[in-house]
Amino acid sequence: MDNKNINTIEKNWLNTIFCLYILSYVLPIGKIFNIPVQKICICLFLAVSGYIFIKLNDWKSIIRTSKLEIVVLISGALWCVVSWLQGCEYSVECASLLYLSFIMFLIILHLIKENLLDLHKIMRCLFWMMLAKIIAKIILEVIFLCKLIQYEVLYQLYIQIFNVEAIMMTMKLGSLTFVRVQSTSDILVIGLLPFFLLLPEIRRSKKFWLTVLLAIYTMIVYSRLYMVEFASFMVLLLLFEWKYISKKVRYIGIGGAVLTSFIWFKPIFKIVQYRFFSAKVVESDSVRQIQIQELTKGISEAPLFGHGMGSYLPNLIRSTTAPFSYEAEYLSFLYQFGLIGFVMIILGIISVYIKEIWQYVKYNNIQIKLFTLLCLAWMLARPIFNPSFYGIQNGFYVIGLLLINAYFNIENNNSKMVQVQDNLGAQIR
Repeated sequence: MDNKNINTIEKNWLNTIFCLYILSYVLPIGKIFNIPVQKICICLFLAVSGYIFIKLNDWKSIIRTSKLEIVVLISGALWCVVSWLQGCEYSVECASLLYLSFIMFLIILHLIKENLLDLHKIMRCLFWMMLAKIIAKIILEVIFLCKLIQYEVLYQLYIQIFNVEAIMMTMKLGSLTFVRVQSTSDILVIGLLPFFLLLPEIRRSKKFWLTVLLAIYTMIVYSRLYMVEFASFMVLLLLFEWKYISKKVRYIGIGGAVLTSFIWFKPIFKIVQYRFFSAKVVESDSVRQIQIQELTKGISEAPLFGHGMGSYLPNLIRSTTAPFSYEAEYLSFLYQFGLIGFVMIILGIISVYIKEIWQYVKYNNIQIKLFTLLCLAWMLARPIFNPSFYGIQNGFYVIGLLLINAYFNIENNNSKMVQVQDNLGAQIR
């Protein structure tokens, strides 16, 4: 599209701020020493983007092609106002957490359509941000294993430095005690880094070590959902790469795995058993089951329009800062919005995400398509078990999918997809 009204300096400012925003995801919740780095980047990005859209003066075209998006935004605004008038004190906070990433997604989408984002630079930032998160987690785990820091001290450091109470737990494996440190943005690494493993110009040795680092990261995060998601990506990747692996290497790999199984099978079995079937898991699942029962009961009391945006069960609060957020997130949305609001707001948001991402996915190769579909499937499955829609930390997952598919699609420019992957592979080597 024509963006002659936008000069090089303005484009550079836009892309620099957006890259800084991406890099802010290295921080657990985008804060350090109580400085809201990520929020500052978002405010600057919104300001520069708004200025650029005003200069473009293409509002009629945007409105004409964004009817569904407008319906979803108006529906959320109406639900928020009516809920606030009915006395739902958290309606504005709920709306902001639910819609901020959606609005960011739409802005980034239109900037891509206007060819204003430097997707080469953005993809490099995305890669290095994820690699930095992995390295930081591993360093933290090594420090803990070497007993250079205690569990309680680590917990307090997270609060003091990153202004967040980390989701932490310990696990014994023989004589070793491991620590699990999880934050909301961990899903970005699990879901987006596998796309970089598809690049043919990255040497197989580097792909191998990236996979090892990703596996270690997944175990440190220690989420059941992330473990299964990682495994599903690896199965797909193995299927993609299998035909390129010589028979000799296949036999050596399979034989080596069998012969060394006495070393790795027992600890891996214990980890899986502890994370999926231990008493702590049963306790966690029982809490989730109570939420499901109570939310279902509440839904039956107001099935069509719900109890109001930001409403919650007074006797069952999961989070004091966001009491309307529950692990059974789909049910919590039905409780708040009712069936009509759920269709107009939640299914509306999901429809916009899928519709807009698919514009780029459909022109990409089969590997990118399958990885993207797998990511979208996990995105839709996660709210069954964990909060996934609220906040920009969760929301960047779908923004990342858009950026990755837009990069491959735009750089393709009617040429073979392999050429695009060669370019990106050379850049991150």
